[in-house]
Amino acid sequence: MLIAFEGIDGAGKTTLVRQVAYLLCTKNVQVSIIAFPTKSRFGQLARSIINAGDNLDNLQKVCYLDFLHMQPKLMGDQLVLLDRYIWSNIVYNSSTDFFDYDELKLPDLTVYIDEDVDIAFSRSKIDRLTADISKQKERQSTYELLTKQIESDKLLFIDRKQANKGELITNTIHSKILEQRPSY
Repeated sequence: MLIAFEGIDGAGKTTLVRQVAYLLCTKNVQVSIIAFPTKSRFGQLARSIINAGDNLDNLQKVCYLDFLHMQPKLMGDQLVLLDRYIWSNIVYNSSTDFFDYDELKLPDLTVYIDEDVDIAFSRSKIDRLTADISKQKERQSTYELLTKQIESDKLLFIDRKQANKGELITNTIHSKILEQRPSY
């Protein structure tokens, strides 16, 4: 089962991925965590493009290659939690023309974390892509559009503005995983 955690920088994706993984491990479920960009040569190139702030047009292509590179690890039967995936590449890049989704394993479940932009902005690591709060607001709007284009049983919308209790959110995500794969 493949679960992607998506949301703007500072929304709490990494924290939730770790909390859900911990909860599943306490229930003897084997879990893998993959954060994009990865530590592969493509992921390292993507990080250097982000940090340098130049060649942003190439960022989407490099991230796509990173996704392709990771596909064998995503094809098994194990539970994989993804800290960012396809949506982030769409949101943080201007064009989606390069993507051929047929080559990528799509998530069984996307957990979208909707956080107040001002709160997320105050928590996020500032780099070339996140330094402008107005851009973060635009990105959140794009994420929200993506949530409307996915089947409801493949989406878990977490409204951090309403439910900011970490344990409650973690248990909600765990329940949704069990709903889709009772063996977990």
